[in-house]
Amino acid sequence: MPIIDVHYHFFSRFTLQAITKIFGNEFAERLSQQNPERFQRFINLLPPLEQAKLIINDMKDKKIDQIILMSFSYDHVGAFQVHQAHPKFFPGVIPFLNPEIDDDPDIVAEWKKQGAVAVKLYPGMWEEFTFSDERLLPYLKALREHDLVPMIHFGVMKGGLQVGWPANPMELKPWLKHPSLEDLKFVIAHFGAGFLREVLLIAYGHGKRIYVDSSGSNDWIFYSPWQDLTHVFKKTINALGSDHVLFGTDSGLELLREDVISRQVGILTDLVTKKIITKEDVNRILHENARELFKLK
Repeated sequence: MPIIDVHYHFFSRFTLQAITKIFGNEFAERLSQQNPERFQRFINLLPPLEQAKLIINDMKDKKIDQIILMSFSYDHVGAFQVHQAHPKFFPGVIPFLNPEIDDDPDIVAEWKKQGAVAVKLYPGMWEEFTFSDERLLPYLKALREHDLVPMIHFGVMKGGLQVGWPANPMELKPWLKHPSLEDLKFVIAHFGAGFLREVLLIAYGHGKRIYVDSSGSNDWIFYSPWQDLTHVFKKTINALGSDHVLFGTDSGLELLREDVISRQVGILTDLVTKKIITKEDVNRILHENARELFKLK
């Protein structure tokens, strides 16, 4: 059964430099002191095309057919380079779009030419903008014009980003109601990362425009009323339909997260066995939805 991972952070030798440019020199210094082992992993990363060879071998081992590469601000070049060199394995790129860094919405057109199929927005990291800020409209119009899908990280944050504040998906309101964006679809990462209730409530009236991806540990569940990840999958599929759920791992620095893959594929397989969903539903979640939504070749 083919599997497409729609949420894979591409890291290479240049990534630490890019992250430092975003968060300042103190980020690298803090990481080296607090987590020297992880810091050393960043140092040991290879140049983009060499790192891609490691990823391809890992994909074969873990039975992942394709990965859509996601890249941080200031680190897009390597991801586009790898996509263009290996389109069979990496059929598209999802660059981070930060309106506080990317001050010209026309950058979207350039990304499209290089192979972008979506963009990642992380409003919890922004200092001046919220996701409902009217200044975001030109960017969303550009995404619609160039047929790129906004993928948004609402909710809680991990890694080096705990200083950020969880953004609420309810901030989608002005854009779901805006007449010039009426057919723009939105992907919400990590089942809303703690805001699944809000995502499903939004989908009650706008379900055709709302997608979620399943990526990450999803350990936000421990701080929520949801029972477990199986319960999350069942409720989400029931509310949104299996055609609006995308598979992702949130992998990157340590290559593919085998625990995430086995856990989520296991849950889906178990739901089929219990006749809660069908094999066709699983196919949609694992690859067909991504191929259709992102128009992959």
